[in-house]
Amino acid sequence: MSEKIVNYQDLPIPKNSFLSTQNRLQISMNGKKVSNEEVQIVSQSLQNCINLQSLILNFKQCKTIGENIFSCLGPALATCTKLAQFSINFNNSNNIDSSLFQNLGIGFVSCTNLSIVTINLNNVKQINPKYLYSLGFAIGQCNSLTQLTIDLSNNKLSDDTILSILGTNLASLINLSRLSISLKNNKFGINGVSSFVSSLVNCVNLTSLFLQLQTNNSFGQGTLDFGSGFYNLTSLEFFIGGSTFYEYIELGLFNGLSSCINLQDLNLQLYGLSKQDSMYLISSLRSIPKLQKFIGNFQSYQYDEEFAQYIGSELGSYQKLEYLDLEYNFKVNFEKSIINLSSGLSNCPNLSILKLQLGGSNDEVRYETTSAFTQNLANCPKLSDLQLHIWTHNDHKLADESVKGLGFGLANCNNLITLKLNLNNKRIGSQGISGLFSSLEKCQKLSILNVNLSWNKICFEGVKSIGVSLTKCKNLTCLQLNLQQINDEDNQLDEDNKQYFKRIVNKIKRLVKQSLKF
Repeated sequence: MSEKIVNYQDLPIPKNSFLSTQNRLQISMNGKKVSNEEVQIVSQSLQNCINLQSLILNFKQCKTIGENIFSCLGPALATCTKLAQFSINFNNSNNIDSSLFQNLGIGFVSCTNLSIVTINLNNVKQINPKYLYSLGFAIGQCNSLTQLTIDLSNNKLSDDTILSILGTNLASLINLSRLSISLKNNKFGINGVSSFVSSLVNCVNLTSLFLQLQTNNSFGQGTLDFGSGFYNLTSLEFFIGGSTFYEYIELGLFNGLSSCINLQDLNLQLYGLSKQDSMYLISSLRSIPKLQKFIGNFQSYQYDEEFAQYIGSELGSYQKLEYLDLEYNFKVNFEKSIINLSSGLSNCPNLSILKLQLGGSNDEVRYETTSAFTQNLANCPKLSDLQLHIWTHNDHKLADESVKGLGFGLANCNNLITLKLNLNNKRIGSQGISGLFSSLEKCQKLSILNVNLSWNKICFEGVKSIGVSLTKCKNLTCLQLNLQQINDEDNQLDEDNKQYFKRIVNKIKRLVKQSLKF
């Protein structure tokens, strides 16, 4: 049965109305001033929904008025004994009543089938940290819980007791398998965070963990104890960043990863990590024999060709790696760096999806570099999906010959099905783009093509050559092109030019989806 969305003005729900038979319900009070009277009406409605299995309560951008205004919500939830999914959203609201989580816990005790819970407390203004002590109590009542999402972002919280109580209660949930916690832009200490993470080890069935800790504040001294018991994790997303915390966190994180022997999917967003620590991190992945998907964003300007060679060589040894998404900025020797990286990746026998965002210094990127780079990638025998964005701090250095070089290697990617290229603002002319697209004609399995060519110097002759090449891509089914050009007389496409190009594209017989932007 589809989800029924009810606005506050439609409440209360009469006992014998068709809504009382719904098993999926969403009640929206977004932007309202919420007092005891409004919550009583919501609670009265819920008591009439005895078949409810999924409930979403939206209080986004609300302001709570009064004390104990949620005291009637717990008994109302207790009547929804079939409830399996529950979500409550206070995103960007003003204040939260002290009775909220205590009463949720009272209701959850009777919801013995409750398996999925989502609580959004992002950017709640004037929140009292002590009110959040009851959050752990509420969660601890969900004995059947398998999936939990909590967002405490952007609240400037510094009371480690919140994490301690929450962690202790999570440790009792032996059925929990998926957990997502966002703590970014708060001021929790390293000991509070470490204690919280250590508690999760007791969730013996935990297979998926998302943990977000970005902050602009120092965590202070201590060590993050991560992962001595996460043996069953198959998916880990770890987002962390800040000004002065890595010396205390990195060792615990890296050693912890070594114990995640069943990990298959790893996403690490580690802002500001040094070159040496990045290399240490990559080497720690050797002990994860089942790793198939790796996303790594280590934003730093300390990386060079030595780092690229090491990373490429290490990743090239991961025989089961199928999905790789990397974002790096190289401080010096950008050309050598991207060649070294691609040379290592060419040894990944099962790599099928590759996403690279590679930026660097003001080096001019030559034909020899881009052709060697893409030729190395062409040596990945199963590569079917490639998304590529190469830039330098002087973007105009990637010009016609460089783009032709990209095409040289791409022409040898025999199994390429999906290709996404971001080539905006490079001063590419018609000659370079013609060379690139003529090479793509040889990718006979190419089905999905997305190329951003905005803010270049491609005239009508270049656009026309793109169209001719596209008609030779016999299996193309989805096309997205951005052809907005620099605003000067030589590169202007008049309406006749645009219509001519559209007519060429319409001749591609298998094309079922197209998006053209001029």
